[in-house]
Amino acid sequence: MSPAHTLRFTFVALCVLLASGCSGHGSSVPFDALGHSARLRSHTGAARTGSLEGPSSTAWFGFNPEAARLSGPSAVAVPLALEVIIKPVDPVQAYSVSLGFLTADDFGPDGKPVTDPAQRAQASITDIGADSGEIRLGMVVPPDSGVRGFTVSFSGSEGARASVVSASLVPAETGWRRGAGFFRACFSSDGGQVSPESAHRASWRMPALSSATVYLSANPNGIGTPKEQDRVAFSQGSFTFGFRKAPNPASPCVPSFILSDGTSTIRAVAGAESIDGLSVAWDRAYRTPDAASPLSPILADPGMIIEWPRSAWRRADREVFSWDRFPSVLIFDTADYATQDRYFKRLAFFVEKKGWRGKLWSDAEIAGEHAYYAHDYRAESLAEFFTRAAEEKFPLGKEELELRDILVAEGVIAKNGKGFAAGAGAIVSISRESVSYLRYLFMAHECYHGIYFVDPEFRAKVAEVYGSMDPRALEFLQSYFTIIPSLGYDTSDEYLMENEFMAYLMQQPLDRVGQYFAGNIAERFRKHGGDPELDGWVVSTEAAEFARAASELNAYAFGRWGLAGGRVGLFWSDK
Repeated sequence: MSPAHTLRFTFVALCVLLASGCSGHGSSVPFDALGHSARLRSHTGAARTGSLEGPSSTAWFGFNPEAARLSGPSAVAVPLALEVIIKPVDPVQAYSVSLGFLTADDFGPDGKPVTDPAQRAQASITDIGADSGEIRLGMVVPPDSGVRGFTVSFSGSEGARASVVSASLVPAETGWRRGAGFFRACFSSDGGQVSPESAHRASWRMPALSSATVYLSANPNGIGTPKEQDRVAFSQGSFTFGFRKAPNPASPCVPSFILSDGTSTIRAVAGAESIDGLSVAWDRAYRTPDAASPLSPILADPGMIIEWPRSAWRRADREVFSWDRFPSVLIFDTADYATQDRYFKRLAFFVEKKGWRGKLWSDAEIAGEHAYYAHDYRAESLAEFFTRAAEEKFPLGKEELELRDILVAEGVIAKNGKGFAAGAGAIVSISRESVSYLRYLFMAHECYHGIYFVDPEFRAKVAEVYGSMDPRALEFLQSYFTIIPSLGYDTSDEYLMENEFMAYLMQQPLDRVGQYFAGNIAERFRKHGGDPELDGWVVSTEAAEFARAASELNAYAFGRWGLAGGRVGLFWSDK
């Protein structure tokens, strides 16, 4: 049997176990099973009220037969965890709490607890300080184990008191998290032990078809430099991966199939002081805003999307992502350019191509024309395109209609009478047909467009830098955009010009900007009949004006988001 099948059991099966409750009085501690309330039984005095007292005490809770009514329509095939919430009642010094499961071996023939219970796996949080706040302690329910209930144990100084506030069955999510007024730790059914101070150094099991969310803390004191950016590193089997630190908090999610070993443990090995938690969702291979919708984009870091295995795509021809740090920016990755064209080619001519803009062209009319190898469009342009198609009853293709539905579902555009209005967000696209180095370049280029579309402060910064440029540099670039046949930008569109200016500067690392403009760009400029005087000026100055502008934009992106030229993701790996 596969590890995934070993981990999974149905809620129906669990309810059968819950129905085999033992004798005991009712407990006042609330119990919730996946959104359904049920009553717990108390097998000890401490369990009746949930009150725990030092130096040590243990509460035995049993499941009630009434829980059986939760079977049927509520059944779900997911691994579950039991989680209890504990609050200290009086200020105490360090204390500890533990959680364990009760089975049939813990009860005698009369249904009462045995005086000498069997040894059991326990999940424990130790050395809890008085300032740790609420404690959330969990443990994965072992499948097919005949669970009858659970125990909560407390140990602390004489006179210390704590209260079991509630218990619940939830989809299994192991790991730890520190937040405002709480500390959480949830373990596998094998148990384990951490303290609030040591959790970041612990190893956590990562089953196949699971995903790990890393909670990166803010770094107000700096994150290094773009070339030597501070990092958080994790090991998983023989694989090492991690995230570059950022000035602001982030919570990237890593699917197990991105890593080299999907069944081992995960552990922070460097920079762990800069994380506020690590949670492994056992029933979720990735995050989507709407798990029930096959069109819902997968939240992911752009650096991870480039390494995302096509075998893990939900469709063979394309996958749709949402940038985890800018969720309104949707990222399409297509199997080839032909697929990408079916989604975006008509859009390209309608939105950007000089001499073509503003009209819906038939497939036959643009069949021999080149669109782009990568794409980007803001909400306003998308709304205008689909409104025009609706007004003219233009026959859009299957992929374009699907694109429209995704944009509406994600709020990028919204239905407005017979047409569409701009919502919030943008789309960008790259293709697997591009070679590896171009995929990295295109991802950076297009994602910086995405930020430009959704962030007015960034647009203002770009406008400031653009306005400071030597007129010769702008004339060179605008001429380049005009004479290169595959581009064909409408240079009268100032918004477009500023946006493309920024993206051409930020698509590669800062130290390559001068070489790129004085070398690659200038060479193409000459080849297509560009002005020799402008070409000579750029080459003779080694594109210093472009390098200066790129330096200003790099400083802004790094200081605000921890991003840099040529890189829009925080994720890295040793692949």
